Amino acid sequence: MSDLKLENIRKKLIGYDNESGMPFSQYVSRYNSRYDDEEDNMITFFEIITSALPDNVTLDELMFTIELVVHDLENGKCGFHNSSVTKEKFKELSDRLKMRDDLPVFLTRVPRYIEQVADKEFAQEFYQRFGKSILGEYNLEAPKEDYGYIEIRENVIDISNKDKAEVLAGLYNNSHPQGLGIAHYDPTPMTIEIAKKILEKRQDFDYLAGRPLKISLEGNEIVVAGYNHDNGQGLAQRVISNCRNINDIGKDTLKKIEVQVEEEIQKQIQAEVAKKQKEKARQSTVEKTSSHSRGGLDYLRVPQSELQPVRRLIEETGYDISEETLEFVKSVENQAYPEEMKIMQDIEDLEELEDAYNYYLSELTIARNKDWYIIYGEDEDSIEIVDIASLPNRDREASRREMHNYIVGVINRKALNGKKPVTLNAKEDTSYRMIQRMVSNGEYEIVEDTPNTWEDDEAIIMHNLVLKPVMQRDRDEI
Repeated sequence: MSDLKLENIRKKLIGYDNESGMPFSQYVSRYNSRYDDEEDNMITFFEIITSALPDNVTLDELMFTIELVVHDLENGKCGFHNSSVTKEKFKELSDRLKMRDDLPVFLTRVPRYIEQVADKEFAQEFYQRFGKSILGEYNLEAPKEDYGYIEIRENVIDISNKDKAEVLAGLYNNSHPQGLGIAHYDPTPMTIEIAKKILEKRQDFDYLAGRPLKISLEGNEIVVAGYNHDNGQGLAQRVISNCRNINDIGKDTLKKIEVQVEEEIQKQIQAEVAKKQKEKARQSTVEKTSSHSRGGLDYLRVPQSELQPVRRLIEETGYDISEETLEFVKSVENQAYPEEMKIMQDIEDLEELEDAYNYYLSELTIARNKDWYIIYGEDEDSIEIVDIASLPNRDREASRREMHNYIVGVINRKALNGKKPVTLNAKEDTSYRMIQRMVSNGEYEIVEDTPNTWEDDEAIIMHNLVLKPVMQRDRDEI
């Protein structure tokens, strides 16, 4: 999947043609007053996005930055953007959307603009991740098998060998609300059973629960041009290909009785073994919880807690740090560290954070997602990462990537803009290795590296680091 060139979105919106011979910056200045409201808001939105990103971006970089900007728009304040020009644009956009109460409607249109300039693979993956992270969808797991489809002519699919209820459910679950459809939007996925009940009453669908379908299931042929126009070119074909062929439905259940009985016995045995292993692991966790360096850039090996997941990234500074965030950090610390290393458990109010981390409250920021957090302090001289932790789960690699993106996309950019170093105390066999990888990637230069030990334990080697962030790619100014 190739990167996305963000400037292409702006060029598309205002009708810029590379063949015109006029520089894009001059074209923007001359035609700036000709945008309509929607395009004006969308251009401003992407100008804010590009203020924190290079022009060529990966999907991870784009999604992460969009989540930050949406979070800022929801709270009505510009968070991690340091440019005065960007803050002015943010205020204009925020005020316009707030005045019309138009943020949810506005957000539904964002994927359409990405689709116009991205390749199919990028656009498809963006649709899915945008729906889950921004619109709050929790779709059913995508089918893993491709059963194929028959296209009679362009955008006309033969579904005579498909279950119509499965087709309807698939198309519905992969559609996103558009514009005012957000008012009727229900993020709950549709099951085949629900689709069957709906089809008993109707077969023609324009919008359904805020999602554009533009299809008819009355016959054995379905026209999907309207669906693809609103949801992404070729999406209907991909969805229908994941629907089972009627001739294949039920094959997996046609097994001999004795085989089914044997499988059931094996399942019961495995369940009993798993139960005993789980009980043993729980007892072992009570006796000993593993952890890494307290003050360094480490990933903590902590047991999965019962904390409620956070839908997307939360970033809070100073007196805006919420009680919920404090409880999240305290809960992780309580599980991760032995008694003598816990510093958060007795903290009752925000002011006590100053003594805990040796920073004024206004200088402290906590960023977190559903399974990780980063705490850093920023003063006039430097930015110090004072604590970082992540909970182990099946998305561990995604969590590490999100934390890496936050460090590079937020903390490092603050340091670059303020011409400040980034400091931390890193454990040699964990954090220090991560920093060395980032140095190899060209994201840091090590200015100072002072080896030391952790308090009285000479077996734990630490490194007091002073790092210089490196701008990896230059980009044009907006």
